[in-house]
Amino acid sequence: MKRRGFLKSAGITVASAPFWMGLLPENLWAKIPAGIKITEVKTFLVENKVYVKIYTNKGVTGLGEGSRTGMEHSVEAHIRDRKHILIGEDPTNIEFLWQAMFRWPRTRGGLANHAISAIDIALWDILGKLLDAPVYKLLGGAARDRVRLYCHGTRKIEGFTAYRTSISPDDLLKRPWNLSNAVEKIRKMREAVGDDCDIIVDAHNRMTPVQVLEFANAVEPYRLMFLEDPVLPENLAGLE
Repeated sequence: MKRRGFLKSAGITVASAPFWMGLLPENLWAKIPAGIKITEVKTFLVENKVYVKIYTNKGVTGLGEGSRTGMEHSVEAHIRDRKHILIGEDPTNIEFLWQAMFRWPRTRGGLANHAISAIDIALWDILGKLLDAPVYKLLGGAARDRVRLYCHGTRKIEGFTAYRTSISPDDLLKRPWNLSNAVEKIRKMREAVGDDCDIIVDAHNRMTPVQVLEFANAVEPYRLMFLEDPVLPENLAGLE
């Protein structure tokens, strides 16, 4: 076997081809048009959602979403800031483009990750359309045929068995904070849904470590499934 053939069969990049080239059957690889390039990147705001649409010179487009509630315009700006990295590139070089978007700018993380995620989804959408395959098949296939979902509020009649709620900022900002009101809300939810459903509380990073401990201990009888984002994620000492 020639060196080029060996590298291709091993899935190693050859002459700027995508790293997964050798992992695809030849009939699938042939579906990707030669010379495909990204020609345009557009963003769309729909209420509090941020969408990105990536266009190519072969007429195939990809759609992605990477919202951050309350920071929609900032995420949109981060997407536009990465437009120059994408234009003219092969949209099927997904790993290369992800690394470029993440590593080339001098600042990383935060809202930039939402933007990169949206673009990444759109690129996979393009590849899925080119190969006429669902994206989950390209990422390793399904691991289950059912996924449990939760909803906001209580909609047991629709078949949901998990419900998510939050703690009112008004209760948290009072001094002393209104622990009894927050706990009473959870008590009423448990009473409404019964013991055969789960309750999730999202604190939206608004609590202090002391508030978290007080609240968690107080609602223990009502068996929370989990308490989400109790303190700021960078407060490692508080999380510990």
